[in-house]
Amino acid sequence: MNHRPIGIDLSKMLYYFNATDKQIQTLESGSDIRVNGTPLKLDRSLRRARKRGKGSVVAISSFDMPDDLAEPKSGTVLADRIPSSAVLNVNPFQALRHIVAGGGIVTRRKKEKLQVLLIYRKGVWDLPKGKRQRKETIEECALREVSEELGITNLTMVQSLGATMHGFSQNRYYRVKTTHWYEMHTSAKNFTPQASEGIEQVKWFKWKKARKLLGYKTLRLFLDDVRELIDT
Repeated sequence: MNHRPIGIDLSKMLYYFNATDKQIQTLESGSDIRVNGTPLKLDRSLRRARKRGKGSVVAISSFDMPDDLAEPKSGTVLADRIPSSAVLNVNPFQALRHIVAGGGIVTRRKKEKLQVLLIYRKGVWDLPKGKRQRKETIEECALREVSEELGITNLTMVQSLGATMHGFSQNRYYRVKTTHWYEMHTSAKNFTPQASEGIEQVKWFKWKKARKLLGYKTLRLFLDDVRELIDT
């Protein structure tokens, strides 16, 4: 299956900056990093940022940065300052780790209305997804994780929808997760939520209601982005 360039542009979610120890201390004090003559270079790639030097790489939420940052070359943007509130892995500083995951937007039509399956986990409505295992393709990962979390075996992959990115703190690291999404169908009538993963409910919702209930901004934006593709 081809990975179609559809969905939220991952590069628009996070920037990375290779910071000196002094700059890390500035951020941890709650102060912004400001330009001292030369613009700050922010990278869209974690790998590129790591190659810039021996400093500590910080992840920056693009939602908290200006929309009109200069981009003199592909993959690098220039900023006059980095707000401490936009940096995700300080207070305390946590080294970055990257995770690859797969997930599913399971859809159906009922009375001509598009519906999507959500899971309820740890007090939040979410989409089924999970981490890729060794030697597993991303498609295999997505099918396995969705099947396990919904407690079903009858699951068909329809198309690739693109990917999302988000970050979270876990075990002394700040983990940046890239999740590859697929539209899926199932004829299953009954679901067994995966209790070992803290999933309490699996439920169909109309698309608009599901979008409202989702507990993560990244996923709400993603549903907006892929709706037209799913409708075709």
